[in-house]
Amino acid sequence: MPKWIGAVLVALLLGACSEPSDAVVTSEDFTISRQAFEAYKENVQQVYVSNEQDFDVPDSELLNQMIERETLLSIARARGIAPTEQEVARYAQATKEAFETKASAQMRKLHAQLADKLGVSKDAYFTHPSVMKQYEELLTLEALIATLTAEGTVTDEQTLAKYVQQQRPPVTIDDSIRE
Repeated sequence: MPKWIGAVLVALLLGACSEPSDAVVTSEDFTISRQAFEAYKENVQQVYVSNEQDFDVPDSELLNQMIERETLLSIARARGIAPTEQEVARYAQATKEAFETKASAQMRKLHAQLADKLGVSKDAYFTHPSVMKQYEELLTLEALIATLTAEGTVTDEQTLAKYVQQQRPPVTIDDSIRE
């Protein structure tokens, strides 16, 4: 899969974690709201449907994915790793240009659905504030992973998954979200 398609999929799947009210996960470092979880789940389901696959991912797995992502973002914040506004804007433009020239029919359909959900045109989707936030988080994660790899913190033996498990803060999960 070309790198830009993977990046677009990751960006589309990222659920913004905010609003402590109705939290399903809390920790000292972050909170995941029920709204963010439901949005993330819906986005993952859309990708499965657009790829004509059955959606059989348990809520617990989706929640773990979000917790891992938030753990990494928390680590990046603590290290001062963040892209500039210009880097995010350049990424948005590059994503839009790559999408316009290389996106499959499935990706175009998913893009139209996501733009419709946000109430914007397909063109405006790439610079919508929530999408720009997702790009910012994606670039932050990429920079953190590059830093961890360069430091030798993440290696073939010490994988990113192992690192995240070691760094994951204690979390409290609302039992009503568990399957």
